[in-house]
Amino acid sequence: MLKRRHGDRSEWKRIVKRQYSQKYIDRDGFKGYVTLLNIHNVTEPLTVNYEEKSVCIVDDGYMWLQHFPSNEHYSLTTMFDANGEVVQWYIDITNENGVENNLPYMDDLFLDIIVLSSGEVIQKDADELEEALTKGMINQAQYQLAWAEAEKINQQIENNDFPLMWLAKLHLKILLEEYMDIVIRQERQEDYSKTEDMVKRAFEHAEFSDKKEHFLVQKLRKSDAFIPELSLVAIDEKKEIVGHLLLTSIKIINQEEENASLALAPVSVAPEFQSKGIGSTLIREAIQRARDLGHTSIIVLGHKDYYPKFGFKPANQWNISAPFPVPAEIFMALELIEGSLQHVQGTVVYPKEFME
Repeated sequence: MLKRRHGDRSEWKRIVKRQYSQKYIDRDGFKGYVTLLNIHNVTEPLTVNYEEKSVCIVDDGYMWLQHFPSNEHYSLTTMFDANGEVVQWYIDITNENGVENNLPYMDDLFLDIIVLSSGEVIQKDADELEEALTKGMINQAQYQLAWAEAEKINQQIENNDFPLMWLAKLHLKILLEEYMDIVIRQERQEDYSKTEDMVKRAFEHAEFSDKKEHFLVQKLRKSDAFIPELSLVAIDEKKEIVGHLLLTSIKIINQEEENASLALAPVSVAPEFQSKGIGSTLIREAIQRARDLGHTSIIVLGHKDYYPKFGFKPANQWNISAPFPVPAEIFMALELIEGSLQHVQGTVVYPKEFME
């Protein structure tokens, strides 16, 4: 009997805290259900080995987006790390995709195709398919279907003609925004006063705060360090601003050279909307937009257990230091392009507005 796997993966005990959503999509050449498993906390990370390569596919802050295309014989799971980057695509060959008790499912036909973020393609579980035929778990027609589907998809991938892989980020954004009913967009001038009021409320009872973050936002907007495209707001279904994030220009300077970077600060979420994933969504969107604009790194001063899930690491790994005494584990950096900080070292110089 074929294994039936549902999109919510409710049986998976490794995941301690999760959020699940699903949506039927008929656009961009795709028709079918898309599910999103937002993994908040796990008992332990899961790393898989492919010959000499190790890939972490589950950890705190990871997301699994699964497509169940109608009238097709495959299901695609795109696995995102906490930074919103794809770690791998996993294609299950299926006997059928369907819906049961309002949950999308697939009947697994054993063969799998894995595409790593490097583009390397790996075929898996051919031995399980052979064994299933030998033991009578599948018939000859199902056996031939599995191989035919796998060969077709392998050819599409080779020809760069398997668009669902590239649609995954778009569909992820759709599900994230719909689940929370939140839209992330660039801040507009008419938002300024409402943004500042929200920022003030966000830090009103924060333990480590001078309660002046709203003034900092106001000053940074008027500075040369301000980048309008990287001042983002989160808007709820009532068109109210419930979150804000700012990335501004900074420099990393040593005696020989200076390098451009970005400062992530502040990140603000209205008190009544905190602990709902809005801050994480803002950060992921900001990271992607900064990368799209050609920026190469981000510096943050923040909680040592929160920011690493987005890919941040202690900045001293690159011999980058803060301009003031601070514990090394809370002063962090993120490479937006792999290796972009490899030859960068020095002291971060913030805009004067941060020091006023």
